[in-house]
Amino acid sequence: MVEVECKKLVEKKENPQLESEILARNNAVICNYLSILNLSNKGKPRLPIAEFNSAFLSNFFEPVEAFRIYLSKNPNFNFVNYPFLLSFDYKYKLMQIESIYEQKLSIRKNMENGLSAIFQNIDFNHGIEGLIFLYISVNRHNLLDDSMEKLGKIKQNLKSPLKIEFIGEEGADEGGVKNEYFSLITKAIFNPYLDMFLPKNNGRFYWFNGFSYEIPLRFEFVGMLLGLSLYNSVHLDLHFPDIIYKKLLNRKYEEDHGIEIVEDLKEIEPDVYRTLKDILTTSEDVEEIELYFNIELESFGEKIVEELVEDGSQIK
Repeated sequence: MVEVECKKLVEKKENPQLESEILARNNAVICNYLSILNLSNKGKPRLPIAEFNSAFLSNFFEPVEAFRIYLSKNPNFNFVNYPFLLSFDYKYKLMQIESIYEQKLSIRKNMENGLSAIFQNIDFNHGIEGLIFLYISVNRHNLLDDSMEKLGKIKQNLKSPLKIEFIGEEGADEGGVKNEYFSLITKAIFNPYLDMFLPKNNGRFYWFNGFSYEIPLRFEFVGMLLGLSLYNSVHLDLHFPDIIYKKLLNRKYEEDHGIEIVEDLKEIEPDVYRTLKDILTTSEDVEEIELYFNIELESFGEKIVEELVEDGSQIK
């Protein structure tokens, strides 16, 4: 049905009167109707998100043109305002286009502020390129701490195109050095000895270490690095469970939140997941299972029992 409605919209685009306010309003009405269907897709079972994507629509409109119309603030209809209709690949291309656009804006702003930049500690070691690019010079042998220190001192707009330099090494960053940098620092961040993240489900995913001694600022730094990699179109081999992306999307749990939270455990705690599923489906008296409101965790090889509620170790 979504595909049929989208084809109707495209047929309207071939109409020479497309720019008229009436046709634009009709397009919006159809997409608003589809939007209501998409928002109502919260029951059980849910339809896959891909069911709302229109391959036909994504192939018909060039991402560059769609983004140009979006920037123009034109009152006429624009599909970008209805992202659920667009495929993942299409939205990724839009994100890349937006990043390039933001980088160009940042370059122009830096050039306009060039005279005052001296008083803002902007990097002038690289001449005019110090105004155009965001340079980070790091020691390969102290990558994590050095990167954290350098990023913490940067006064420049982080939206400038990123270039990486390894101290003491020659070679301009045409993309390869930047890719190597993110690859190396990702391995450093997820190194078990750093103890920020723990492998889960036989190493398939990584999750936060609740007993980490690292300061919160270092986790914030990790988020900054991941944001820079996405913004600069660098692909990282990360294995986070779905629940992290739900958190980033500010996903709200509905009335069946208990069931949904159990499902979220499937990727990071498969044994706990299976146990809770068995409890939910068992016909036995739950109190006879001899389970209590606590959980056993491990920190640096030591077993620690955490109570889920007050006096949970005494409650079946």
